[in-house]
Amino acid sequence: MKRLYYLFLYIPLAISLHAQEARHAFVNMPDSILPILTKVNRADCIDFLDSHMRAIVKNRFDQQSEMTRLTKDYIAMQLSSQSHFEMKLLPVTDSTHIICTIQTICSNACDSRIDFYTDDWVALDKKKFITLPSQSDFVPDTIPLQVADTLSTPWEVLRNEADILLMQASLADSTSTLTVQYTTPGYMSKPSATQYIPLLKRKSISYEWKNGKFVPQHGKEN
Repeated sequence: MKRLYYLFLYIPLAISLHAQEARHAFVNMPDSILPILTKVNRADCIDFLDSHMRAIVKNRFDQQSEMTRLTKDYIAMQLSSQSHFEMKLLPVTDSTHIICTIQTICSNACDSRIDFYTDDWVALDKKKFITLPSQSDFVPDTIPLQVADTLSTPWEVLRNEADILLMQASLADSTSTLTVQYTTPGYMSKPSATQYIPLLKRKSISYEWKNGKFVPQHGKEN
């Protein structure tokens, strides 16, 4: 009787610990979050990597997707030639986590969407976990007159061409770091981008997960 009692205590603990692993969360992800992959696709990717094989599956659109990285708390997938997916388990307390996902689509320039979920995939308000950069975090309002005089295209014209804020986000696989790169120049004409990029305040901003939210890392901006 005592054995059964301890067994019943152990089972929920084992399930709870297992639920904290990225592989478990990924397989049980609702199809609506990543419609390109079926649940079978997701499970197969993990099985392939566990068997030391390339984790390539045929997705819902009859194209290839590949899981490129799997750790206890991180997964990366190349969904197609132009789209990429990352997810990371982030600690909130010693025993609870939330899930951060990043979906990135690239054409001339890459753009990402960041979302946060509970460990059973209930959507959370992202504003509670990260304050994303604005255009002004990368682009100066004005530039020195002596620099402006060297441009073949006026600064205001360059700024007007960069009228859409595009950013590519990425998660680190081995640390709780997130980096946001300013990708709007990829959307501009090449001559304009060549003049515009050197005038930026920075090209990327890094964040570190601290006390349940992503905090900008001072001194780690490019």
